[in-house]
Amino acid sequence: MLKAAWIRKFETVPPKTHSLIFLRDRLQITDMPDEKYDTFLMDLNSLSVPTRYPETLKEMKKLFTRERTAHILSQTKDIILWLKQI
Repeated sequence: MLKAAWIRKFETVPPKTHSLIFLRDRLQITDMPDEKYDTFLMDLNSLSVPTRYPETLKEMKKLFTRERTAHILSQTKDIILWLKQI
């Protein structure tokens, strides 16, 4: 959704990056409805890289319980809904 917001705002292809923080900052998103969303975005950003690599997948599976994963998905859905409104 951040890359879609980039296209909407700048009418250009977004940069090749996985950094949610970079995209948020360049989009100048400073009015997130709740500080917890900003904190969550930073947490999600830090989790995205280790989960991409097979050598860390086994360890990641231990950290991502069903409950934790459900919480991450719920907060992600909330942020997506908010991004669609801006």
